[in-house]
Amino acid sequence: MPVSKMGQLAQASSAPEADAVFEMTDMSNSTESCLLPGSESEDDRVARWRLEQFDSLGFDVVEAALLADSGVDLHRARQLVAAGCPLRTAARILL
Repeated sequence: MPVSKMGQLAQASSAPEADAVFEMTDMSNSTESCLLPGSESEDDRVARWRLEQFDSLGFDVVEAALLADSGVDLHRARQLVAAGCPLRTAARILL
């Protein structure tokens, strides 16, 4: 999933649970699309879950999106954070 898509998911995942998530489909115009529950692919659901996991570890939205999109080991990220590794250092190690 492209980083721009992850950024859109990052913005959507920071909002409270809702029946629909809106995202910008093209930054050059104001066209919006609606993702209804169940309309996401399995890959999109996994990407959103990974983004939420990195966000819950304390990474900022940009770092969380980069980490989620890169395929880095989430368990390793949890280990680094639990061991007291600063988040920016952990992100540099993982990426």
